[in-house]
Amino acid sequence: MSEDLNIKENAAKTDLLQEKLGLVPDNPGVYLFKNKNGEVIYVGKAKSLRRRVFSYFQSGDKDSPKTRLLVANIADLEYMLVDTEMEAFMLELNLIHKYKPRYNIRLKDDKHYPFIKVTLDEEYPRVFLVRRVKKDGGRYFGPYSDAGAVRNTLNLIHRIFPIRSCKLPVKHGEAVARPCLQYHIGRCLAPCTGKVDLNEYSKLIDRICLFLSNKETEIISELKEEMEKASSELKFERAAVLRDQIRDIEAVTAKQKIISAELDDWDIVALAVGIEYVCAQVYFVRAGRLSGRKNFYLEYNGSSKEEILASFLQQYYGETESIPSLILIPEETGDEVILEEYLRDRKGKKVEVRVPKRGEKKQLLDMAIKNAEQSLEEKELTEDSKYNMTIGALEDLSEILELSYVPNRLECFDISHIQGTDTVASMTVFAGGEPQKSQYRRFKLRSIGDKPNDYLSMQEVLARRFTQGLRERELIESGELEKKKAKFAVFPDLIIIDGGKGQLSAALEILRDLGLGEIPVISLAERLEEIFTKPEGEGILLPNNSRARHLLERIRDEAHRFAITYHRKLRSKRQVKSRLDEIPGIGPKRKKDLLRRFGSIERIKNATVEELLEVDSMNRAAAERLLDYLK
Repeated sequence: MSEDLNIKENAAKTDLLQEKLGLVPDNPGVYLFKNKNGEVIYVGKAKSLRRRVFSYFQSGDKDSPKTRLLVANIADLEYMLVDTEMEAFMLELNLIHKYKPRYNIRLKDDKHYPFIKVTLDEEYPRVFLVRRVKKDGGRYFGPYSDAGAVRNTLNLIHRIFPIRSCKLPVKHGEAVARPCLQYHIGRCLAPCTGKVDLNEYSKLIDRICLFLSNKETEIISELKEEMEKASSELKFERAAVLRDQIRDIEAVTAKQKIISAELDDWDIVALAVGIEYVCAQVYFVRAGRLSGRKNFYLEYNGSSKEEILASFLQQYYGETESIPSLILIPEETGDEVILEEYLRDRKGKKVEVRVPKRGEKKQLLDMAIKNAEQSLEEKELTEDSKYNMTIGALEDLSEILELSYVPNRLECFDISHIQGTDTVASMTVFAGGEPQKSQYRRFKLRSIGDKPNDYLSMQEVLARRFTQGLRERELIESGELEKKKAKFAVFPDLIIIDGGKGQLSAALEILRDLGLGEIPVISLAERLEEIFTKPEGEGILLPNNSRARHLLERIRDEAHRFAITYHRKLRSKRQVKSRLDEIPGIGPKRKKDLLRRFGSIERIKNATVEELLEVDSMNRAAAERLLDYLK
């Protein structure tokens, strides 16, 4: 009966789609394809919506796998009419950002590259590193590919130009602090005193902006003119400072490689398409010098190289604040004119997008493409290695344990104690083959006596973990607890016990008592790295090169480390507590004050009577008695 309803529902959706296709107009605009759940799965633009949308449904063997898969999932469509191609370009960009459609090429940058910010909205601006560009009145330079190089540049700027680096709310004419060390070593004019001339400080900031724009020639020319003036006025100390600034700037300029005689700003965009990924690289040429590059890795979905490049250019230049005068690209996409118009409106100046055919620019583009291909090869090798350690290992584990599914969430439990004291347990969690450290948990076990009993300890930790999980599930179902606030409501696909058959038997018993016997449990014996799936029978011995074995060892070692760390912490606290509690005259307040002041028993033991008397609650008699006892 339900199958008949699904067939009728799908037929109705198909009829509705056909009806909408017949109404699509021959106008420029943006179209959205949706799946059966109403989710937007693709956004596109077109000069003629009718022609472009219909092209998807004209079956052909030449369609890419991505296009065939997309069409198979289209259940509905929506379109928006616009007046110009530029409006379609911008609307498409906004909708891709909004819906993040599955079948669009989406720009994912896995890190925020550093910029240098000049806070022009402050009376006495500062210069520092940031990771995000905001519309806050500041001026941003970058992006830079190497944060270390950015910090070196900032150190150089503060050495050459004595501007402030503090966050004090400095205003002209108001003294907010005394000059700090930076002033005394000549690295700050100390505007915090309220006495620094605004014009003099502004001149420093202007020169820093020129320096960051690679316009050192203009700075040097200004500094030489100022140095000669200071010398003629017999201000030799000032002239010497300017001379040193010129020398430092010339030294930096000499190290920078000039790759073009055209002292202009370019971006060189290179693209390399692999099996699973696409690598897009943007090289930055500023004032004729190569200043860095930025890498992007996109998941390859079968689109043509032209489609990928067009989508990348649209999304990257829709976000970046650094727009050059010239963008070199490896091949034409058909959107160059629209992109130029869009960037000209943003920059306020002409921007050219060009495919170089020969000469210096073609050589630079070829170099960029070669580097993109090398980066892509390294990425895919890294991803292969990562796959072997994670998903591949989980697939192997599923086969070894004869599971009907590939386990995703693994939880490992370990017990730690020394001669039965301070018994603790740890729970570590791996998901998708990777550690989820925010979900690690540790337990101070309560039901164990003075004699160690790993079996009872294992049963206690499992009982506490899963009893709490069942309770949280009930609260979530009744609406008394939000799912995101629960700590134990998510149950594992596989439980790993650090130990042998005895620990496994204890674990299985407590899980059956809780009604959770369907969760598979294995134990990992450390001596031979054997896996036990049942309390009786032989263990499974995995080869040394097994991906599954390496994954199990990783999660077991994490559990062991986490438990040992907690056990040591508790033992240390207990030892400190017991030694101080045994000393006559050292009550709770003195103990607390002593530990706050010295931090450990050893440092208290090595202190003098005079140092102990610095603790407010101590007197000489108590201090002498304490040292006598400890020594």
